[in-house]
This record gives sequence, C-alpha cells and structure tokens, in this order.
Amino acid sequence: MRLDKLALIRSSGRNQRWFVISAAIHIVAIVGLILLFTPLKPTTRTVSLIDLGCLEGLFAIEFARLGAETVGLEIRDVHVTKAKFARDVLKLENCAIVRGDMRSIPHELGNFDVVLCAGVFYHLDFPDSVRFLRDIAKRARDLIVIDSHFAYPHIDTSVLPLSSMRPYQFGGRTFMGREWLEHEVGTSETEKKSVPVWASIDNPKSVWLEERDVVGELYEAGFHPVARRFPSPEYERNNPDRPTLVFKRAR
Repeated sequence: MRLDKLALIRSSGRNQRWFVISAAIHIVAIVGLILLFTPLKPTTRTVSLIDLGCLEGLFAIEFARLGAETVGLEIRDVHVTKAKFARDVLKLENCAIVRGDMRSIPHELGNFDVVLCAGVFYHLDFPDSVRFLRDIAKRARDLIVIDSHFAYPHIDTSVLPLSSMRPYQFGGRTFMGREWLEHEVGTSETEKKSVPVWASIDNPKSVWLEERDVVGELYEAGFHPVARRFPSPEYERNNPDRPTLVFKRAR
C-alpha cells in the first residue's frame, strides 16, 4: 500500500489520458493563480520564487522563463539531475536548482516574494508539517501557495485509504489530521530514497493536516487566505481533498 501513483493510473488507457490531461490543467491553474496575485515585472525589482520539492524543476523553470529569479529545492538526486539538465538546455541563468530538504530550507537561500509548495506538503509527518508552515511564513515576503491533499472529517479515503481523523499535539496546540502510509513496512532507507520517487524521502508515514488548521497556522503568522481553487470541476469531483490555497501577507 505504498505511494505509487503511476501504478494506480496504469489500470486503463482512459485513466492514463485523464491523468495527463488533469496534470496539465493543474499546472496551468497553479501558474495562473500566482500570476494573478504577483506581477512578474514590477518597476523596481525582479520577483523571486522558490519551488519547494520541485521534482524536475517545472515551476522553477517556468517562472524563470517568465522573468522571475527562481530556486528549485529538491532532495532526490535523480530529480536534481533532470532539473539542471532542463535549466541548462533553456539557458536560464536566473534559475538555481539546489539539492536540499524542504524540512530544513538552507538558510543561505534567504527569503522570497513567493513560496510555492506544490504536491509535497502532504508527504510530511507530524510535527514536521507544522514546523514547515512556520518556516515558510518567515521566508515568504508576499505570497504562499500550497497545493496539497488535506484532511477533512467527511472524507475518509483518497488516492489510498486514510486513517481515522485524530488529534495531534505540538507546542501546546491541537491539530487534527489523518495518517497515510508512505512506505511499506520493511522498506529500507536506501529503497525509500530511490523508489517510489513520488513518496517521502524517509518518513514511513505522513500526516495530512486538516485544512482549517493549516489556514489558522498561517493566519497567525500574518498570512491571509485570498484564494481556494481547483483546476476544473472534474478535478474537484475526483480530488475533493486537494485544493490549491493562496495566502498573502497582511500589510
């Protein structure tokens, strides 16, 4: 019951086509949301963006092509190699691809106008997820975009079955969430780092936080929710627990 989305969509050609089309629409929707709230060519300086858990560097590369100064942070060597290759082929000097763990964003990278976390937040265990939210709230000057699965009381299954909703304690606060198995019991540390490449890098399980707790944590850090979107009605029907949330720093 490990996380292997490719295995899940190989059951039929129709599912493969739906996955490819849905992924493309999803990507365009995230790019559109960021462009809606952050003009990429201000009169005074270039917008900076970090793409956390960037895989092959898609968003870091695309926004660099649009004129932003970008960083793609990725922990798996196989993805870093692909991202650097694409960056170099496109000759994007304004795009840096860095190997690193988003649970401990390198201090030397500094702060960014936009912090993008697309498709990776739900791979974090608890309380790493809360620490991560607090870290990106310090790193983001203007915008935080989180595209993720979240936990909801009325949704008890997703891409794979979830645990029951339960409370988690951290720093004197209570958070609600559901657990999800990232790796099968007995998976070695070497295997976790190599396959499946869309799972967590080491934690055997992840905890999907309830959406309202994520919103509340960022609100307390000074970021107001300004958008909650799905790429399309069909995507929402198939993935009702995975919206894209946009937060803007209060002025």
